[in-house]
Amino acid sequence: MNRRNFLQKGSMALATIAALPIAVRSSTSQNYPSTYALRNTTEKDKTVSYIFKLIHKGITDFALATPKDKLLEIQVITILDKTSGATKTVNLFYDITKAEKTNVNNGTYKVEVKLNEKVSGDSKPSGSLNKTMTLECITFSLINILKKDGTPQLTFKYESVATTSPSSSSDDDACFLTTACVFHKGKADDCDELQTLRWLRNNYIANTAEGKQLLKTYKTEGPRMLKTMKDFENRPEILDYIHDKLVQPSVAMIKQGQHKEATDYYTAFVKQMMLQYL
Repeated sequence: MNRRNFLQKGSMALATIAALPIAVRSSTSQNYPSTYALRNTTEKDKTVSYIFKLIHKGITDFALATPKDKLLEIQVITILDKTSGATKTVNLFYDITKAEKTNVNNGTYKVEVKLNEKVSGDSKPSGSLNKTMTLECITFSLINILKKDGTPQLTFKYESVATTSPSSSSDDDACFLTTACVFHKGKADDCDELQTLRWLRNNYIANTAEGKQLLKTYKTEGPRMLKTMKDFENRPEILDYIHDKLVQPSVAMIKQGQHKEATDYYTAFVKQMMLQYL
C-alpha cells in the first residue's frame, strides 16, 4: 500500500471510529438503584470490598428528587479470616446534600454527601470513608471519592442497574462485543465473521505480550460494556454500527493478510467504545 492510500485509509478509519452513535440511556434506568463497586482492595492488611447503591435521579435531577432518591447506601464487606471466609458487613447511609453537573458531555457530577446517622444506626464510617465526603460521579461509569485537593482517593466502577422491567432474552453478557453484534444480526456462532476474528485472536494477537494484555483487558471490559449497553434505548443501532463498521472491515483486512492493520483498527475502535460507553 502506498503512503497516500495508507493516509487516506487511516483518516477514514478515524472518522468511522469518531462517528460512533451517542448512547441514549433509558430514562427509567435513572429511577432504579444502580450498583458501583470496588472489590477486594487491601486496607491495613485487611481485604475490603465497597459496594455503592444509589438512584441516579437523586443526582441528575437533584432539585426535584425525593429524600429517598437522595439516599446513598454504602456496604463495606471486610474479610476477617481468609481460611474460614468469615466476613463483617457494615451498611452506611448517606444523604446527597448537593449535586452539580461539571461536564455536560459525559454526565459528570460533583456530589456532596453526609452520613445519615439515624438510618445508619450504630454503624460508623471507617478506613477511607468519612462522615462527610465529596464524590465525583460519572453516571453509569464510575464514582470517585475525592481527597481535599480534588484528586481521586478511591474509584468505584459501575456494575449494574436493578430494574424491575423485563430483561433482554439475550445471553450475550458473557460474550464479547463482536459475538453480541453477530448474534444481533441473526448469525450463528460458527459464522464466517466469528471464525475469522477468532483466527486473528489465536494466531496473531495472542502471540505477543501486548496482544495478551489487550485480550486480558477486553475480556474484562467487553462484558461490562454489554451490561451497560442494556440500558441504552438505541442499543440495536449501536450493535448495527459495530457490526458494519468494526466487524466487517476487520474481517476484510484479515482476509487480505493485513493482520496488524486489523488489530490496530480493532483496538482503536474498542478503546473509543470504552471511553464513550463506560
